[in-house]
Amino acid sequence: MGEFQLRLGIALQEAGQNAEADLPLRKALELQPNKPRRAHALGVGALRAQQFEQALQHFEAVLRLAPTYEPAHINRALALCEVGRFNDGLAAYQRAIDLSPDNADAWMRRASALFARGLIGEAIRHALRAVHLAPGMTDAHVLLGKLHGSKGVWMRLTSVPKCSAHASANRPYENFQAVMLERRGDIDAAKSP
Repeated sequence: MGEFQLRLGIALQEAGQNAEADLPLRKALELQPNKPRRAHALGVGALRAQQFEQALQHFEAVLRLAPTYEPAHINRALALCEVGRFNDGLAAYQRAIDLSPDNADAWMRRASALFARGLIGEAIRHALRAVHLAPGMTDAHVLLGKLHGSKGVWMRLTSVPKCSAHASANRPYENFQAVMLERRGDIDAAKSP
């Protein structure tokens, strides 16, 4: 019964019916309170309804049940940034990356948050990592275009080359970024971690 309520609630959320999704999701949580996915779904509903403080409460409840539940870290980070707690949000995105270094979505979302804070060099590094992990991630390519445009870059990166004369085997995109920044004369950004 709890699984049915959860699936119904998530289906309603995906259909954009957040208000209707709330009841089955609450019922699913009531039936199985120790299942992090149920509280997470309620948090996602609160995010979609732009009730960020309520979303934070749900995601924090999830993380008390399952401290390594990566989607809760990502969505908690988003909610934290929305309420103006950017440093906490960046730390939450970093926690998601630490838990799953190959999660392109976490890298991309942290890049967006860094861009919002004006940390362009670091945002570029994170967006490039997202593209490396998921070459078809359109959002990462769009963000890279915005990032490069924000610093007056002489070239717009529309796709990351699969190979580069400057690439090492284990860090091809970080090296590509450093070369681009050096060519623009932004040596400090190229040297930043």
